[in-house]
Amino acid sequence: MAAVAWPAYQKKWARALAVVPERPELKKEQVATLIISHRVRLLDEENLWGGSKPIRDVLERRGWIYLDSPKWSLLSVQQYFCKKEDQRTEILHYIGEDNFPPDLFDRSGMA
Repeated sequence: MAAVAWPAYQKKWARALAVVPERPELKKEQVATLIISHRVRLLDEENLWGGSKPIRDVLERRGWIYLDSPKWSLLSVQQYFCKKEDQRTEILHYIGEDNFPPDLFDRSGMA
């Protein structure tokens, strides 16, 4: 993605996620986010993971992620092929390590 397009891409996700309410209080707890992209054209791994950064940034600004570091926040990104009319991005957010789906997230970086 061109460097000039990056701010516009971030703003697009910020507008799309404006419906996410702010968390009443920021808590120091481990969280995991699963982003599932259903696309007509699949992305290479670098663009798939890089494109998820604005989503994480919005979640951090809204108080759902304490810090965007492996100690506090895990990320998993998946993509699936679909028909044009079925394109969408799903965001699943898990709070507290006990609530993480088994075998979905690498916990090696967590304290």
